Amino acid sequence: MIARDLYGKNEEKIKSGEEEFDVSDFDEEESVSVVENDKGFNIGDNEYETHYIDETQNVSEETNSTDEKPKQDVIEALNNKVKANMEETQVTFSNPYNSAELYKLMIQNGIGELHPDRGVTTKNVIDEL
Repeated sequence: MIARDLYGKNEEKIKSGEEEFDVSDFDEEESVSVVENDKGFNIGDNEYETHYIDETQNVSEETNSTDEKPKQDVIEALNNKVKANMEETQVTFSNPYNSAELYKLMIQNGIGELHPDRGVTTKNVIDEL
């Protein structure tokens, strides 16, 4: 009979879910300083120049130089363009409520005496299913 000892412990090495790595052959990494300045940045002893353009100053100068009048003209032109494409409609309400009445009806599930001549009927959706 051949059997395998699942629970026995090997004297040399205990089996587990962990892996072992030998890192003694790896070279140690040296840290390198990185410094940022106005003209660019330095990595170790090497210097790198960047061409930085301060766009925030340009934007603020442009906004200060523009007047409100051209912006207003653009807004009016857009409004006129939108109004030209709109249709004329007549809004009529068969059972009008103001916002306070509508709020009360929603809280009371449509049951109330706000308009006694025009009652609101409610029907549960579950009954429809």
